[in-house]
Amino acid sequence: MLICFPSTMNHGITCLIATKIRLLIILR
Repeated sequence: MLICFPSTMNHGITCLIATKIRLLIILR
């Protein structure tokens, strides 16, 4: 699991998307 530090709103959104994609790949 990646730990994200949402220093910027844009970075936080990108981190959430990346985490969701990683979860989908792991669940496959």
